[in-house]
Amino acid sequence: MPETVAITGATGFVGRHVALRLKQEGFHVRLLVRKPEAAMWLDGFEVIQGALEEPDSLKWLTGNAHVVIHCAGAINARRGAEFERVNYQGTKSIAEAAKAAGVKRFIHLSSLAAREPALSDYAASKRRSEMALRETGIEDITTILRPPAIYGPGDRATLDLFRQMSRSVAIVPGTSQSRISLLYVEDLAEAITDLVMSDNTVCGVHEIADGRPGGYRWADMASIAGKAQGMTIRYLLLPRSLVFLGGIIAEAASALTGHSFMLSRGKARELYHEDWVCHGNLLEDVLDWAPKVQFEEGFRITLGWYRQENWL
Repeated sequence: MPETVAITGATGFVGRHVALRLKQEGFHVRLLVRKPEAAMWLDGFEVIQGALEEPDSLKWLTGNAHVVIHCAGAINARRGAEFERVNYQGTKSIAEAAKAAGVKRFIHLSSLAAREPALSDYAASKRRSEMALRETGIEDITTILRPPAIYGPGDRATLDLFRQMSRSVAIVPGTSQSRISLLYVEDLAEAITDLVMSDNTVCGVHEIADGRPGGYRWADMASIAGKAQGMTIRYLLLPRSLVFLGGIIAEAASALTGHSFMLSRGKARELYHEDWVCHGNLLEDVLDWAPKVQFEEGFRITLGWYRQENWL
């Protein structure tokens, strides 16, 4: 009988790619899904209806599982307490369930933002999610991954970046000194699959990116995007004050409407932080894995998908 791998967040962008990759490798994949109607693509998977705040569903999810992969998380929220509830308490709950079930390996998808917890409520909650694993006492079976910006077909979070980079003039936040790492989603899914299949548990916190030394400046991304489309792309940097004002307005709108927005003052601080390059404890240093897709190829594939699906 194939080993069982349990996954949270499978209806999200990354979780979906991870689930499909593991199924291709022959694993029995069990998924925690809040709304089954949002997961009609999940044919051939074992689906557990539930949520991170429901102990019974977590018990069913983790029972007899060999590996738990925690991809679920909040990337925007109306207030800091919501980030704390989902990213910290949710992680602690699934970790406690995994420990009680006696799983052999736990893989936690954190974020490079956890490296700078003072910048935003989101970043602080992702750092706290990592602490939750130590509090639960499963750090000896846990791999924590800190990816940078993840992109690829089907991603809505980076859609605006591709929209800007498909124009002759891209209007972007940040400074001329800003540098970021990137990671194509299929490379991340492959890395997680390799962790599941590895004979040895890779413990600790590991950063993971596409391997480009020094990351990408806005000038680099504009040049790559322009070359892929046979055009020249200039970029204009949004003033920091304007983006912070947008964050204040978004927070006020959130308080009035109850709807959460991606932009906030914390997100603005993240956007103007100049070092989002993976340069710490890198996963490829301890695992027989290497990224296959650089931004040149990933941009062409992803842009083509967006256009085919009429997202642009």
